[in-house]
Amino acid sequence: MIKKSGFIIEDLKLKDLKKFTNFLRNYYENKILINKKYYKSVLLNKKMLNFLFWNKKKNFYNIKIVKFNNSIVFFHAYIPQSHFDDKLSNNEIFLGLVVAEKKLKIPLIPLTLSAISNKAKFLGTINPTLLPMLKIKKFQVQEMNHLFIKNSEKDKIKDSKMSKYKFLNQKKLKLLNTQSLYKGLTPQKSDNFIINRYLKHPIYKYFLVANFDLKMCLKSILVFRKIRNKKINLIRIVDYIGKEKDLIYCNSALVDLIKNVDFIDFYSFGISSNIYQKTGFKNIKDYKNIIIPNYFEPYVNKNIGLLCGIKTNSKENIMLFKGDGDQDHPRKK
Repeated sequence: MIKKSGFIIEDLKLKDLKKFTNFLRNYYENKILINKKYYKSVLLNKKMLNFLFWNKKKNFYNIKIVKFNNSIVFFHAYIPQSHFDDKLSNNEIFLGLVVAEKKLKIPLIPLTLSAISNKAKFLGTINPTLLPMLKIKKFQVQEMNHLFIKNSEKDKIKDSKMSKYKFLNQKKLKLLNTQSLYKGLTPQKSDNFIINRYLKHPIYKYFLVANFDLKMCLKSILVFRKIRNKKINLIRIVDYIGKEKDLIYCNSALVDLIKNVDFIDFYSFGISSNIYQKTGFKNIKDYKNIIIPNYFEPYVNKNIGLLCGIKTNSKENIMLFKGDGDQDHPRKK
């Protein structure tokens, strides 16, 4: 607990959950109403709230709340990489949703950010809502690349015969020697992270593909999910585990995956254009007539750019994807 100028900053505990839920309903501005259907924040789904933020070891949510006169006036959610694998560092953290009471005139994010990131070696956020504050705090802010492969251009995927692939489940993943894939990654990940973050997701169904060279040396793992409605049939890649230069070994899998969908898309940061172009990916910014929506719950028929913010002392190559942080999760009516 931190006290400053009458404000109390503390972790969200079960005793305050009802207050927190009421506060979120009253002050979260990104509620969406389309065709008389209300789409709510992922935090209003108890199953998703627990999945993303409940800290079993410490018996509180990874959400900093700020109280004034015993009422919640502000909160800041966050997800340490250790949340999905307790053997990973708890000093690599993705910042999540920030909500403030409308009448609040004092900026509280410096206080919660300090409380969250006191010893952090890596801080990341995707689609941040408080860009001016992040820039003041010396975050690197940049737009992610929204990459895609179109079904009608599948023949342009290069070098698809130089690799092989296999679909994985939890058991098959554990049988692979994956240590080299995770070495040098920022943010850190692991087999247990992949299992707990993706394969055990309470709502979405994710798929894993292991990519090999022709000698069956493991080069990378792709994580994706399938999205389908009346207007589009899509495979969305949400994570890539491997070296940047080894993205080319995904081509054999991509050739087969694109056969039954309109597009494969891939939000990424840290993969250079000369690498992703070799795999057949194109950047949607270069194509004004192509729309691949980001939002499907509800469906919004337009391209959406995602920004990411990074602050780190790591010298390793940093790669971020849509599955990082709190981005790739459902909104339900």
